[in-house]
Amino acid sequence: MTRRIPAFIALLALVVTSTVSGQALRKTTKPVRDGFQYIIGGEDVPEGAFPFQAGLIDLEFAQFGNTPEEEIFFGQYCGGTLIAPQWILTAAHCMFVDNAFTIPYQPGELNVIVGKRDLLGPLTEGELHEVESLVVHEAFVGDDPAGVPNDIALIKLATPSNVEPISLSPAMTSAISTLRQAPGTIATITGWGATVFLPGSGAGEFPSILQQAQVPVVSNQECSTLYAAGNVTILDSQLCAGVVPAGGIDSCSGDSGGPLFLAEGGGFVQYGVTSFGIDCADGEFPGVYTRVSSFLDWIAENMVSTDYLAQFGNGGVGLESDVVVYNASRTSSVSGQVLYWNAAGDPIDPSTIIAGVSSINAQVAGSAFDLAPFGSATFKTTGTGDLVDGSVTVEGDGEVTSLIRFTLPGFGIAGVGESTPTGSAVAPTRREGGINTGLAIRNVGDTVLTVDLTLKDSAGMDVTNGAGVQMVPVNGRVARFLDELFPTASTDGFVGTILIEARDGGRFAAVALELGPGGSGAFTTLSVTPIG
Repeated sequence: MTRRIPAFIALLALVVTSTVSGQALRKTTKPVRDGFQYIIGGEDVPEGAFPFQAGLIDLEFAQFGNTPEEEIFFGQYCGGTLIAPQWILTAAHCMFVDNAFTIPYQPGELNVIVGKRDLLGPLTEGELHEVESLVVHEAFVGDDPAGVPNDIALIKLATPSNVEPISLSPAMTSAISTLRQAPGTIATITGWGATVFLPGSGAGEFPSILQQAQVPVVSNQECSTLYAAGNVTILDSQLCAGVVPAGGIDSCSGDSGGPLFLAEGGGFVQYGVTSFGIDCADGEFPGVYTRVSSFLDWIAENMVSTDYLAQFGNGGVGLESDVVVYNASRTSSVSGQVLYWNAAGDPIDPSTIIAGVSSINAQVAGSAFDLAPFGSATFKTTGTGDLVDGSVTVEGDGEVTSLIRFTLPGFGIAGVGESTPTGSAVAPTRREGGINTGLAIRNVGDTVLTVDLTLKDSAGMDVTNGAGVQMVPVNGRVARFLDELFPTASTDGFVGTILIEARDGGRFAAVALELGPGGSGAFTTLSVTPIG
């Protein structure tokens, strides 16, 4: 019933030759059949149109392509839309490997293409992004025979896009939003989904060029009456659109997660996310879309970007730690705030920390910021406190890049960026020539964190007495030097690594620091690498 490419078709592709000439059962090229064109009843989008359209790419099925271009074509299985430089809006059911919705995708199993019209076009067209994280609506129920409630999800890209995002529908309390979603309104749907649906046989003929079609909005009352024949309930949080009773125009398999939108004010506004239907384009059942205006709060809450800076100090041992935030987007502004924490996880009043702020293309009030494209702000510390073992989080309503610039008198200046939250990681460490490595671990979860530490030599072997346990409070952090973490291990002249593993599904952010006997270059920061 959902409008993703069915798993059984995908599985059949495992046993056939995958070529663009049509042998693969998962996707074929797009000859017109039986009077049906593209999306179903649609047409090729013009060059350069709708660059906010995204395609989700399953990397397992991308392997059936014989060229990099074919890998994108064969891997694409759902759609989406770019709604912020680093965020894709899509359907929740697209976030599962199986049609029973029991096996969720992992970020490393997907790529996302943005700004591409022809999936088989040159690689220079569009942007191919890796995925940082996936957010599925917590109340999504994919196997409910009465419908597909809360069919909405977000994908955070590993890197920001330079494409202009689509705007989202205003809330339904807005008169303009109600008017735009009124029955009879003609909306646009787009996707690379099936161009043909044969009753009894299912979907087939998948285009390489993005398709568009226009469909009228159908009232929820009429839609509910029609779907009652299939024992399906239409919710207020869903939107229906289609040509009833004539049929012939509709989204179909492979279009899931894509947009239903209108042209407004020189741009485009998205009102729906392609969700499900019974068959495609038969006129009896219109397409059903997740109503965007019903999920604006959920989208905003889950698009908050949080950077974790695991080491921060102010005044203790003379340490100064200036927090730098900047916006790498060419087109979008971002707002947020800098939050300071002590080792116990208690918040610190920013007014006791911040001595002043320098900024470019930014507005700043206290620890809050509003950064224009390429804007930046540096929050300077007083350097007069006694804090050594604090940490920082930077929250934004879009992607923010942040770092801390340390100054330690007699040792020098060092900088470190945000630490990636993870459940396990490895850190380089040494204690030789007067240099000692310290490790700072910040708890990013909502319960007390327990981490196991294992010291490994340069050959990757466990070191005798090189095991330890650290407890970290919520929002708190611990920081110890190598000889403090493993007091009974022989660490004189040691060079190796520390394996950090959280218990019970916990997550942390960490950074390693090296401190020498003094002089320029004796104070440096080292990256801690997350591992699977």
